Amino acid sequence: MEGFYLFLLLVELSSLVGGAVVYPSLQWNFKNPQFQEGKLHFSVLPGSKLNLICPHVAVSFVEMDDTDSMLYFENVWRVDNTSYQTCEVNTTVAENKMVLKCADPRKIQFTTVVFQRFSAVNSLVFEPGSTYYFICKCVMF
Repeated sequence: MEGFYLFLLLVELSSLVGGAVVYPSLQWNFKNPQFQEGKLHFSVLPGSKLNLICPHVAVSFVEMDDTDSMLYFENVWRVDNTSYQTCEVNTTVAENKMVLKCADPRKIQFTTVVFQRFSAVNSLVFEPGSTYYFICKCVMF
């Protein structure tokens, strides 16, 4: 039987001009105490960076071993407000993009999100003064 766990990250990109900051890495795991109330909210400065880390058996908030390492997987999505409010990723909306695919908790996986207005590659872009939503649905088997 499947159960669903959802946690959310709400990011506001400040319109203030300031030096770029490298924020502490965020382990994208529903057992992370930072997501105790189901969501996390913070403001970031333009040009700043945040590492999102997939759950990993060696760096876990609860004891795990290889026998239960495949019990869950998590995908991180940046979504529009409607998808955030309904907890459903509407893939027909161009703004909704998978940021990180976490398929194997025995493999170290992460991505660095750079809060910038322009990108030379097909990456995420962020406008100062705007709010951005990240969600994850954790599927338990």
